[in-house]
Amino acid sequence: MGRGAFGASFRDTALLILAGPITATPLILFSYAARRLSMATAGLLSYINPTLQFFCAVVLFREPFTGWHVQAFVLIWCALAVYSVSTFRQDKARRRALRAASASGTTVT
Repeated sequence: MGRGAFGASFRDTALLILAGPITATPLILFSYAARRLSMATAGLLSYINPTLQFFCAVVLFREPFTGWHVQAFVLIWCALAVYSVSTFRQDKARRRALRAASASGTTVT
Protein backbone atom coordinates (compact mmCIF):
# COMPACT_ATOMS: atom_id res chain seq x y z
CA MET A 1 0.00 0.00 0.00
CA GLY A 2 1.24 3.48 -0.82
CA ARG A 3 3.58 2.32 -3.59
CA GLY A 4 3.47 4.02 -6.95
CA ALA A 5 3.10 2.15 -10.22
CA PHE A 6 5.92 4.00 -11.99
CA GLY A 7 8.99 1.80 -11.96
CA ALA A 8 7.17 -1.18 -10.42
CA SER A 9 7.32 -3.15 -13.67
CA PHE A 10 8.47 -2.47 -17.22
CA ARG A 11 4.95 -2.94 -18.59
CA ASP A 12 3.32 -0.46 -16.18
CA THR A 13 6.11 2.07 -16.66
CA ALA A 14 5.87 1.85 -20.46
CA LEU A 15 2.09 2.28 -20.34
CA LEU A 16 2.42 5.33 -18.07
CA ILE A 17 5.05 6.91 -20.34
CA LEU A 18 3.01 6.30 -23.49
CA ALA A 19 -0.30 7.43 -21.97
CA GLY A 20 0.50 11.12 -22.51
CA PRO A 21 1.35 10.96 -26.24
CA ILE A 22 -1.46 8.51 -26.93
CA THR A 23 -3.93 10.90 -25.28
CA ALA A 24 -2.47 14.08 -26.80
CA THR A 25 -2.15 12.92 -30.43
CA PRO A 26 -5.90 12.77 -31.25
CA LEU A 27 -6.45 16.10 -29.48
CA ILE A 28 -3.67 17.78 -31.47
CA LEU A 29 -4.99 16.34 -34.74
CA PHE A 30 -8.49 17.51 -33.85
CA SER A 31 -7.23 21.04 -33.19
CA TYR A 32 -5.57 21.16 -36.62
CA ALA A 33 -8.75 19.88 -38.30
CA ALA A 34 -11.05 22.21 -36.34
CA ARG A 35 -9.16 25.25 -37.62
CA ARG A 36 -10.23 24.39 -41.15
CA LEU A 37 -13.93 24.07 -40.28
CA SER A 38 -16.42 26.82 -39.69
CA MET A 39 -17.49 27.22 -36.09
CA ALA A 40 -21.02 26.17 -37.05
CA THR A 41 -19.78 22.88 -38.50
CA ALA A 42 -17.51 22.20 -35.52
CA GLY A 43 -20.39 22.93 -33.14
CA LEU A 44 -22.74 20.60 -34.99
CA LEU A 45 -20.14 17.84 -35.07
CA SER A 46 -19.70 18.13 -31.32
CA TYR A 47 -23.22 16.68 -30.91
CA ILE A 48 -22.32 13.44 -32.71
CA ASN A 49 -20.20 11.93 -29.91
CA PRO A 50 -22.82 12.34 -27.15
CA THR A 51 -25.48 11.00 -29.51
CA LEU A 52 -23.41 7.89 -30.24
CA GLN A 53 -22.77 7.42 -26.52
CA PHE A 54 -26.49 7.79 -25.91
CA PHE A 55 -27.30 5.11 -28.50
CA CYS A 56 -24.68 2.79 -26.99
CA ALA A 57 -26.21 3.28 -23.54
CA VAL A 58 -29.72 2.52 -24.79
CA VAL A 59 -28.93 -0.30 -27.22
CA LEU A 60 -25.94 -2.05 -25.65
CA PHE A 61 -26.40 -1.38 -21.95
CA ARG A 62 -30.23 -1.35 -21.93
CA GLU A 63 -30.50 2.03 -20.18
CA PRO A 64 -34.09 3.22 -19.74
CA PHE A 65 -35.43 5.31 -22.62
CA THR A 66 -38.62 6.97 -21.44
CA GLY A 67 -40.96 9.29 -23.22
CA TRP A 68 -39.18 12.26 -21.66
CA HIS A 69 -35.91 11.07 -23.15
CA VAL A 70 -37.53 10.76 -26.58
CA GLN A 71 -38.96 14.27 -26.34
CA ALA A 72 -35.64 15.78 -25.25
CA PHE A 73 -33.73 13.92 -27.97
CA VAL A 74 -36.18 14.99 -30.69
CA LEU A 75 -36.19 18.62 -29.52
CA ILE A 76 -32.39 18.81 -29.45
CA TRP A 77 -31.99 17.38 -32.94
CA CYS A 78 -34.86 19.49 -34.36
CA ALA A 79 -33.17 22.60 -32.99
CA LEU A 80 -29.89 21.47 -34.55
CA ALA A 81 -31.63 20.90 -37.88
CA VAL A 82 -33.19 24.39 -37.83
CA TYR A 83 -29.83 25.91 -36.91
CA SER A 84 -28.02 23.93 -39.61
CA VAL A 85 -30.48 24.88 -42.34
CA SER A 86 -30.16 28.53 -41.34
CA THR A 87 -26.37 28.34 -41.30
CA PHE A 88 -26.18 26.59 -44.66
CA ARG A 89 -28.51 29.17 -46.23
CA GLN A 90 -26.37 32.00 -44.88
CA ASP A 91 -23.23 30.30 -46.19
CA LYS A 92 -24.80 29.80 -49.61
CA ALA A 93 -25.84 33.48 -49.76
CA ARG A 94 -22.34 34.54 -48.71
CA ARG A 95 -20.77 32.41 -51.43
CA ARG A 96 -23.16 33.82 -54.03
CA ALA A 97 -22.25 37.36 -52.94
CA LEU A 98 -18.54 36.54 -53.16
CA ARG A 99 -18.97 35.07 -56.63
CA ALA A 100 -20.94 38.09 -57.80
CA ALA A 101 -18.37 40.45 -56.30
CA SER A 102 -15.47 38.65 -57.94
CA ALA A 103 -17.26 38.77 -61.30
CA SER A 104 -17.91 42.52 -60.97
CA GLY A 105 -14.51 43.35 -59.46
CA THR A 106 -15.83 44.73 -56.16
CA THR A 107 -14.99 43.48 -52.68
CA VAL A 108 -17.38 42.06 -50.09
CA THR A 109 -16.52 41.94 -46.39
